Amino acid sequence: MPIQIWEGTVMSVDRELGSMDVLLEAKIGQLPRHVATISLEWVPDQDIPLVMPGAVFYLTLYKQSERTTVRNAQEIRFRRLPSWSSSQIRRIQEDADLLKAGFAEI
Repeated sequence: MPIQIWEGTVMSVDRELGSMDVLLEAKIGQLPRHVATISLEWVPDQDIPLVMPGAVFYLTLYKQSERTTVRNAQEIRFRRLPSWSSSQIRRIQEDADLLKAGFAEI
């Protein structure tokens, strides 16, 4: 059961110190924005290459209930956007140029 979900944006990364400064916006409730420093040890290995300024991630705080224990836990997941190939970008640029030329004729 989620206690809170934050959408975070990486503001800066210090690989030497193993941390990132982030801006957090609450997705549950009306909480103010927070600035925080998060250790990179909390980032899954598969997401480390995504840690760079401007990257968006989700920090979920949740409660795990078992028979005899209640445990608070967290999960960090970086958003993955589709990557564009250079040929796709070139095609999009060509289409945009055609549209732009069409508007110039109007």
